[in-house]
Amino acid sequence: MTKEMKEEIVRQFGGFNRLRATIGASVSGLEDGIQMNFKGSNKANILQVRYDEGRDAYNMKFFKGFKEIDDMRCIYAEDLIPIFEETTGLYLTF
Repeated sequence: MTKEMKEEIVRQFGGFNRLRATIGASVSGLEDGIQMNFKGSNKANILQVRYDEGRDAYNMKFFKGFKEIDDMRCIYAEDLIPIFEETTGLYLTF
């Protein structure tokens, strides 16, 4: 996965600046996606988003520490923020 593709995933969530300002997120690259570490949620504090090129969709895994909380597959771009907000209780949009 290219750097540009990883940056596009971050843009789907509103961009680096919004993520940093709203949830104190830090973003790192994975081989096939990104990992976000964030603050403020009692439910989860890590999100891994991987792109499934064959389905043109995303897979999302939420963690609290080392414990996997939820594993969602075949998520379309327009559903990334609503699922994040519903799962974590944190809001990226106003």
